Amino acid sequence: MNFTHGVKIGILVVVDGAAADDPMPADNVDVELHNVPNAFATLIGLLYCLNMDYPKCLRYTFEVVQRIFLKIGAENCTAKVHGLKNRLLYFFFLMTIQMHSREQYIVANVFDG
Repeated sequence: MNFTHGVKIGILVVVDGAAADDPMPADNVDVELHNVPNAFATLIGLLYCLNMDYPKCLRYTFEVVQRIFLKIGAENCTAKVHGLKNRLLYFFFLMTIQMHSREQYIVANVFDG
């Protein structure tokens, strides 16, 4: 099976001891990065430093990582990314309120009990 057919950009995770049924094409870059977070950070860094356009199918994923999580050009997001940013902020706001109300409830029970 050819798992890399049609993939323009990506991270290939190879498991030790797995059969090598699908040899990698010659144009792949083979770098040992030890884990997926390091590989992803390297991929984002290369795309940003080389000023490459994001692949269309992953455009918004990479834009969210760049603008929301890395805060690079955060003021220039597209409408979709800005909407997601607002929903994430609202979600974290709700989670913070829930955590504080639980802490107050636990503290009240300790002192009342």
